[in-house]
Amino acid sequence: MTIRYRTALLGTCTLCAINLASITNTLLPKNFECTLATNPMWTDLSIFTDNMTYVQVLLSKALQFLQQINVRLLYGTSSGEAKVLTGDSRIDGLTSQRTLKKNSETEKVQYDEYECFEARPGDCDIPHRIYGLTKSYHGFEALFGMFTQDCSELINKDDPIKEINLTILPVQQMGSLLIYDLKGGCSSYRVALLDGQNNLINQLQTVLIVMFVVAIVSALIGFGLLITTRSILFNVAECSSKMKELDPETDANERTGMGPAGWKDSYACDCIRIDKQHERVLLYLAALCGSIDTSMNINEQINTMTNSEDFNDLKETQIALSNYQSIRSQRSQQMNHMNEESVIQMNNGEGNQHRNVDASALINKTQLKDIVKKQLEIANIVIRTTFYAFFDEEHLIHNYKIAHSHKKVHHIQHAALIRKIQSQMLSLQNSTHTKDGPALIPSSHAQQLIRLYASWLMDHVQKNDRELVTLLVSKAPESELERIVNVPLELHVPPSYTQFLDSDNASLQDKTLFNRMIKVMKLKLHSSH
Repeated sequence: MTIRYRTALLGTCTLCAINLASITNTLLPKNFECTLATNPMWTDLSIFTDNMTYVQVLLSKALQFLQQINVRLLYGTSSGEAKVLTGDSRIDGLTSQRTLKKNSETEKVQYDEYECFEARPGDCDIPHRIYGLTKSYHGFEALFGMFTQDCSELINKDDPIKEINLTILPVQQMGSLLIYDLKGGCSSYRVALLDGQNNLINQLQTVLIVMFVVAIVSALIGFGLLITTRSILFNVAECSSKMKELDPETDANERTGMGPAGWKDSYACDCIRIDKQHERVLLYLAALCGSIDTSMNINEQINTMTNSEDFNDLKETQIALSNYQSIRSQRSQQMNHMNEESVIQMNNGEGNQHRNVDASALINKTQLKDIVKKQLEIANIVIRTTFYAFFDEEHLIHNYKIAHSHKKVHHIQHAALIRKIQSQMLSLQNSTHTKDGPALIPSSHAQQLIRLYASWLMDHVQKNDRELVTLLVSKAPESELERIVNVPLELHVPPSYTQFLDSDNASLQDKTLFNRMIKVMKLKLHSSH
C-alpha cells in the first residue's frame, strides 16, 4: 500500500513540474468531488491552472507528502521519523513494519552501487537515458535524492513563468528519472521486499516442519522407552521398600499382621483407579482376618480406614470397622472372663480348631451368632469388592480395546482366582456351624485367606495388572485412570467368570458352588438387563 502511494506521488510531483514548464495552460478545469478520497489533493485539479505560483505551492505539498510516505515505508510507523502525520486519514491509520533492514535485499537496492534499474527490457542499453547522469549511482536513495532536489529547485524559483521551462535541468531530470531508473528502482524495491517476506514465511514453515518432526520422533521414542522406564521405576520402588525390613516395628507387623497380603507401595501399578481398588480389597480383607484371629496386628489397616479421606466415608468401610471393633470388644470380654484353667487349656490345646472350640464354649449362643453374623458381613464386603475390582479391570480392557492376547491371559487368571476365592469363602462359611450349633471361625482361615490374596498380588497384580496399565496409558484418557470408583451394593460378576460358567469347561459342581456362595453369603446378584 505505502509503495503504491510513493509511486503515485512521484507521478504527481512530475506532473506539477511539467505544468510549471508548459506555457499552453489557458483553461482552469473545475475540481471534482470524490467521497472515497482520503486526502484533498487527490481531488484537486488546480495543478492545471495557469497560476504558476499556486502550482509551486501544490508541488511543495506533494513533495512533503512524498517524503513522509518514503520515511514510513523505509523505517516503519514505530520509528521517530514517522511521528509527523501526513494528513491522509488512511495512511495515518495504517501500521507499517520497517522494510529497510541490515543486510537485507531492500538495503542493497536502497544503497548499493548500481549502473541501471531496468524499468523495461532494453532500457539499460540506452546511453544518457537520465538527463545529466553519466555514471553509476548509489542505489535508489541517490535517484530519490536527485528527484527531491529537482523538486526543491522548482519550488524555490522566484519567477516560475520566466525561469521554468521544459529545457531546464530539473524538469528534464525529473522526467527522465521517472521514465527510466527511478521507476525501475521502485519495482526493484518492491520485488526485494516481497522476496524477503517470502523467505521469512519459508523459514517459519521450515521451522514448523522441523518442530513437528521432532515432536513426532520424541513421542515415538518416549513411547518406545515407556515400558522399560516403568519397569525400572517399579524395581527401584521395590528395592527401596525393602529398607523397611530394618525397622523392628515393620518386621513385627509382617510376622503378626497381614504380611504379604498387606498393601505395600511395591504392589502399585501407577494407576490411581486400579491401585485404590486393590488397596481397598486388602483393607477389608484385613478387617475380616482380624475379626477371625483377634491376635493379629492390623492396627495399620484400621488407622488407614479410619483416617484416609479415600476410604473413611465409604459405607463398606464403616460397616467393616464397626463389625471388627464390635467383635474385638466381645472377644476381649470373653478373654477377661476366662478362668485360669480355661486359659491353660487353650494354650495347651492342639491347633486352632481345638482352641476355637473351647473359646466357642465360653460364649453364649446369642453372642456367638452375632459375632459370626458380623464376620460374614465383612466377608460379603470382601467378595463384592474383589469381584468388582476384577469387573472394572475387564471393563477397561473391553472399553479401550486392549490386545486380545493380553485380554485372554487376564480373563483366565481372573476366573481361576474367583474359583479359589469362592471355594475359600464357602469353607469359611461352613466352619461357622457344627453339630453342636454355631461356632467361631477357626483362625486357620485367616492364614489361608492371607496366602490366597498374597499369591494374587505377587502372581497377578505385579505382572498382568502392571502390563494392563502400561497398555491403558496410551489409550485411555488420564481422567479415567485417575478416577476412584465406588463398589456397588450388588455383586458384579466379571465377564471372565460368567463366560467360564457358561462354557463347557465349567462342571455342574462349579455352577452349584457359585449359586451356593450367592445364597449363604447373602449376596445380591447384579442383573445386566
